[in-house]
Amino acid sequence: MDYYKQATGANLNIETGIYIASVEPGSAAEKAGLKEGDVLVKFDGKDMDQMSKLVRELYSKRPGDSASVEIFRDGKTINVDITF
Repeated sequence: MDYYKQATGANLNIETGIYIASVEPGSAAEKAGLKEGDVLVKFDGKDMDQMSKLVRELYSKRPGDSASVEIFRDGKTINVDITF
C-alpha cells in the first residue's frame, strides 16, 4: 500500500490489498459492484497482498462459482459476493 500512498498521497489505514485500477464492463466484478479505486483486501477469507495470489484464486473459479470479497472504499470496509 506504500505504492498507493506515493502515487495518490492518500493514507488508506490498511496494511495490505490490491488496488483496482479499472473494472471491465459486463464483468463479474462490475456486476458485484466493484469500482475503480477500490482496494481488494480479502478474497474468500484470504488476505490479498500479491497479485499472484489473486490470479491463483481467480483461476480456481468456474462459471457459476461464487466468492466473498472484502474491499476498502471511501474509508470503509465493504463485503461483497461475486458470482462468476
